[in-house]
Amino acid sequence: MRILMLSTLCFPRTMGGVENHIYYLSKELIELGHYVEIFVPILEEAYPAKSVSQKTYFGLTVHEVTLNNPVLTVINRLRSSLAGGSQLGLLFAFLQKSSYQIASRYVAHVLLDVMRTRRMDLLHQHDFSANLFSTKIVSRYYPVMLTNHTGEFLHIKRRWYARPFLKFALNHYSRIIGPSPELAEIPYFPHKSVFIPNGVDTEFFQPLSEETRRKKRLDLGYNPEDFLILCPRRWAPTKGVIYLVQAIPLVVEQMPNTMFLFAGSDYPGYPDYRKQIIGSLDKIKAGGITNFRLLGNLGAEDLRLFYQISDVVVIPSILEAISLAALEAMACDCPVIATRVGGMPEIIQNGRTGLLVEAGNPEALAQAILKVGSFDKDRQREMGRTARQLVLDRYQWRKVAEATVKVYEEAIKGKKR
Repeated sequence: MRILMLSTLCFPRTMGGVENHIYYLSKELIELGHYVEIFVPILEEAYPAKSVSQKTYFGLTVHEVTLNNPVLTVINRLRSSLAGGSQLGLLFAFLQKSSYQIASRYVAHVLLDVMRTRRMDLLHQHDFSANLFSTKIVSRYYPVMLTNHTGEFLHIKRRWYARPFLKFALNHYSRIIGPSPELAEIPYFPHKSVFIPNGVDTEFFQPLSEETRRKKRLDLGYNPEDFLILCPRRWAPTKGVIYLVQAIPLVVEQMPNTMFLFAGSDYPGYPDYRKQIIGSLDKIKAGGITNFRLLGNLGAEDLRLFYQISDVVVIPSILEAISLAALEAMACDCPVIATRVGGMPEIIQNGRTGLLVEAGNPEALAQAILKVGSFDKDRQREMGRTARQLVLDRYQWRKVAEATVKVYEEAIKGKKR
């Protein structure tokens, strides 16, 4: 089978859960004997004109289509004062992604050309709003699948007045995969939807021995006795990073030997949200608290190392499916504190693999961190081991790829009828 993956998010331009999902799924599909390429529309104000190029990243052929859209400038200005998790802020974030629709005919034209010349059997989309109209055009000729990673879908689904939009937005897909049970519950099209969770490369994401872990901490300049808290989140409004930042003084006041580590802090998609977080960190620093580090956007190996040396990973999202970062951390024997949203209760067994807290609540995050920090080392390690065993039992990429192939086969058969 020949598959073309479609997403506006792709290595090495951006780092995050969707990018990891596409990479590891593609890798497993290739090992199963299938052929995979990736198609990436890139929309930025800086591009003066449309262009198409073909590159190779991590052994995968990637077709990059650069686009210029003056509407993006207007949207960015409108949302400049709406950077946080407010309803209007989320609306303008959604509009920013939807601005790809201006170039949808061009993107569809290039997509169809790649599908034909590369003899692809199926298009597998990994963004919800950005390529909506372009895939509607492609679906006239080829089966189109959607893996719905985004919390924006949940935001729309929960509002009765927005549901008719979902009927229009999803009617052209042959099949829809949800990586959490909530994302797999599709209004109007339950017969098209299937739940397939995210996976983890458990050979790559493994724990370190206690001796090696201690040495790695020293090599990176961290005290082996400090309590390291890692937040591997793209700095976007739905990821709730601002609430963890607000929890820092509450934690440090009672547990001074903590260090907060933020990976994903250089994500360019929401510059105003980033300014809001930096402003909050500057105020915390002005108050004499310096127990935090910004790690920027990390590659897989560097991110793995921080999972391995951290005492707990925090996923403070407002909207979330089943976080791939949480699963990767768990595979490295690291307990996870997460908000009780989306599919997170599927993987966080409260008190066994981590802790669940209310979303958008800095005090609840702080109390959960302090609680894990109060556990003795044996209990912390037991939580980590239990977390890894859960991943080994349920969330390996080979199982995800095999389940996905079955859905591909159904989609292709359905298109031929």
